[in-house]
Amino acid sequence: MARQLARRILAEELDPLDYTRDFELLWIRANYSAAIQDAGLLDDQKATAEYIGQTKAELRNYATDILRALITPGEPGVEILC
Repeated sequence: MARQLARRILAEELDPLDYTRDFELLWIRANYSAAIQDAGLLDDQKATAEYIGQTKAELRNYATDILRALITPGEPGVEILC
């Protein structure tokens, strides 16, 4: 389900920052699966980025990279932004 949501967000050019809690809930429901961990932690990353003064654009780019990695099998993870 997380991959389907990621595909839809990217295909429809939606703001990934509006879906961070959705990914967190999917990650929890998946018993904290390592396969979707980066997407599941986006809400925490969002809070941290806001606290340290990173721009929404920087965080949006990071979230988009996370979603691209999620839907691309075999791709290595994305380095943590914060």
